[in-house]
Amino acid sequence: KRLVGSGKWGDENKRQGYERLSPRKRREIANESPLLMKGVRKKSLDTFRAWFEIETDDGHGTPVKADVVAFRRFEERTQFMKKLYEARVASHIYGDGFILISFTNDKGNALSTQPSPRAEPVQLYVMNSEYINDMTPDGDYIYRKGADEMVIHKDRIIHITANKIPGFKLGVSTIDLLRWTMFS
Repeated sequence: KRLVGSGKWGDENKRQGYERLSPRKRREIANESPLLMKGVRKKSLDTFRAWFEIETDDGHGTPVKADVVAFRRFEERTQFMKKLYEARVASHIYGDGFILISFTNDKGNALSTQPSPRAEPVQLYVMNSEYINDMTPDGDYIYRKGADEMVIHKDRIIHITANKIPGFKLGVSTIDLLRWTMFS
């Protein structure tokens, strides 16, 4: 196999099945593969099974009760663990999962702007990973749906990656990894 200058496999290897799948095709494969999805769901649940433990900075003593109470209220209000699970499943299918964070004092602010330092997270939204597959040089996320394009500031996104390759900003789909393994 030869790697061409653009970082993509040469045409002779495309015929052998090494081309990248579109996000839509990955979703279709996931929907048609119950055994794959069973493994993805199990692995994603195992990731967050223990959930969280708050520790002090020095590792000794007890955490501040107000912090624990505030985090538990946030988790209940936003269903944080459930949304992390959904983003983790998406990261296996598409390579990346994304959760959009909305903040207090956000009214009228564009998603491309950095949130105010005093703003607190209010709500979380799992984004459709089919439409985020590029980043700006600054690390902001590009959301493309049809002809519409929007930049989302990196501080407004929780980015979940199941399979990361060093040197790349975005992850690799488990579906692509399985396909490449079968074709190798």
